[in-house]
Amino acid sequence: MRTDDLPAAPLPERRRGPKARGISHEGRTLTAWQWSMVTGIPEDTIRIRLKRGWSPERLFAPVEHSHKPQTKKEVAARVRGLVDRLKEIEALCRRLTTARDQLGSGADVERIVSLIGFKIGTLATEHGSIRKKLMKITEPHVNK
Repeated sequence: MRTDDLPAAPLPERRRGPKARGISHEGRTLTAWQWSMVTGIPEDTIRIRLKRGWSPERLFAPVEHSHKPQTKKEVAARVRGLVDRLKEIEALCRRLTTARDQLGSGADVERIVSLIGFKIGTLATEHGSIRKKLMKITEPHVNK
């Protein structure tokens, strides 16, 4: 971002203790908060970029996100991974259900049965989530 286009009026001061430091870029030195007011980049984003060692030139340059379309090979690999996880979850649920059914009774057993039930519920939620991801991934390729 070029600072030539920015207003020359002084920005209000705001400090966050001794950590507030000036960031120099194109002849101006401002705090992260002031730069966020000028550039529209969130202050936390500026601070994180600084922590990661970004130069001031890169710090304020627009970031381009590349969302390239996935190839059929990449989609197939992702689908295989998700299907494998689904199989693992289904096998785990079967084993947990069998273990729960084989337990007798008693206070400790009731606690164990409760924990197994919770784990089955958690796995079922993950199972549903993976199924939705699979539908989302495969839908564009099925319609072609």
